[in-house]
Amino acid sequence: MHAVDRVSFAIGPGQLVTLYGASGSGKTTLMNLIAGLDDADSGTVEVAGVEITALDEDQRAAMRRETIGVVFQDHNLIAEFTAAENVSLPQVAGGSRVRTAKQDAEGALQKVGLADLGDRFPDQLSGGQRQRVGVARALVGARKVLIADEPTGALDTANSESLFALLRELADGGLTVVVATHDPLARRYADRVFSIVDGAVSEELVDA
Repeated sequence: MHAVDRVSFAIGPGQLVTLYGASGSGKTTLMNLIAGLDDADSGTVEVAGVEITALDEDQRAAMRRETIGVVFQDHNLIAEFTAAENVSLPQVAGGSRVRTAKQDAEGALQKVGLADLGDRFPDQLSGGQRQRVGVARALVGARKVLIADEPTGALDTANSESLFALLRELADGGLTVVVATHDPLARRYADRVFSIVDGAVSEELVDA
């Protein structure tokens, strides 16, 4: 039995795509394949013109630093680091100069509406703000694709609406955004909606 089976689709720049599925349906596995976090038993995955499945682990990690941003349900922020330090961490870890990483982090925080909160620690931020820091971290640098796995799972309705509106704005700016979610709110912001059942993916019609 395969977690995902015979999946084939293409997503263009500037599209926001949602992927719906119950727990165990295979959607997290599919997201991990797109992000280069899991290996495919067969087939290929291409992101921004690069065949992820042909890369070694170091090359995939470089893709996640430079091209593919990942947002987790649990924001995964480091408690001892400020918001700006959390955002700049991937670039610093990748060898960027601290000054450059700091400037890029400030720009990413501005994009998500947190320009004035970069010096705050995670426990000084609301749940919605922490998730926006997670989005900023996924944006820092010249990212072309944003992968978000259940990004509103721990948020209330108002913060969920705000986060989906932000993702819509980012897609309108040219970013490719792929969201795995249970949240019905996501549909109103999506260009395309997919569902996954027992590893099989199908596309649903989206109301104009």
